Amino acid sequence: NSTTYLPIDLIGFFSLYEAAPDQHIREMAKKALDITFTIIAVNLHDKTMSSTYGRVYEHDLKAMELGEVANLSFITWNKGYLNTAMRSTTLFCISDYIPPNLDHFLIEDGTKSLLTQYIQGIKKVYTYNYKTKAYSMSSAINFNAFKKGHQQHAMNISLGNDNTQIWINHPGEAVYSGENRPSFWAGNGISPNIRQYKQYMMMEYRLHEPFLPFIHAYLPFWKLDEIIEDGNWLFARKDTSYLAIYFSEGFERIKEEAVAHREVRSYGLSHKLLVNCSSQQEEHSFEAFMQRQKAAKVEINGRVWSYEDRGLGKLEMKDEELYLNDRRVEYTAGYKIESEFNELLTL
Repeated sequence: NSTTYLPIDLIGFFSLYEAAPDQHIREMAKKALDITFTIIAVNLHDKTMSSTYGRVYEHDLKAMELGEVANLSFITWNKGYLNTAMRSTTLFCISDYIPPNLDHFLIEDGTKSLLTQYIQGIKKVYTYNYKTKAYSMSSAINFNAFKKGHQQHAMNISLGNDNTQIWINHPGEAVYSGENRPSFWAGNGISPNIRQYKQYMMMEYRLHEPFLPFIHAYLPFWKLDEIIEDGNWLFARKDTSYLAIYFSEGFERIKEEAVAHREVRSYGLSHKLLVNCSSQQEEHSFEAFMQRQKAAKVEINGRVWSYEDRGLGKLEMKDEELYLNDRRVEYTAGYKIESEFNELLTL
């Protein structure tokens, strides 16, 4: 899913599609192009590709509209941004390749949702993406859990329609904009265990020395209309898109230096987090959404922990597996991209 390296792959795919002397190679290149554009489409949230990424850099996360995928999506679907990243974009423009019709993956109807699941790469990374017109939530399910991480972007939230990206990670270094991999904002020093069911996510971190003893969330406050701190709950609203994050160890918003107000930090070695997205379409109001979250029952008993909500039922994490109303949530997709369209429920 890497927005950094998909355009690099496309240079080769377009070159082979246009210039390979072997017809079989040209046909394989077309298949590769079709799959790549499908990956972009299912992860595109309004104007930017908003997902979990196999490799990413801080500048990509903070300004996805400047990446080359934004060019490709603008040219293909008139949904994106034009910029000066022109490596594969130029080849796309002079090629006779036409992507398949993928418009149904773009979710323009506010009453619809799209759930996409697929496995990627030789490490069999399970990619899970749930999106509506108002928000998108993505994760790499149980990837490298509790082990030393790298540049993998394990989870991502997108709110609204102007590239408002929020994510949680464990910094790999203390320097705000350092060059390490993982860095302060890109990747994880220690990877989390993540389980997701539609717009609900449960995350767990188990940190240890010599790694930094805190996790944090990136909060672009200048793009958000409301930010509410209430006990262990952090709430955010962007237009009619809503976000709630529960930090088991509490949190604080850093108010000094380069990360002032945009960093939400939670200290400690053991962390359990609940993340939930919603919208006015589903909840009617931001206040109703917050009240429902605060009324939900959160129980943490060692490594068994749960979230019980009147609209959803009971989500429970035990033995590092996710259960919904006592039934294990299965992740059964293969390398083929599997997508499911649903009607949004109003609570």
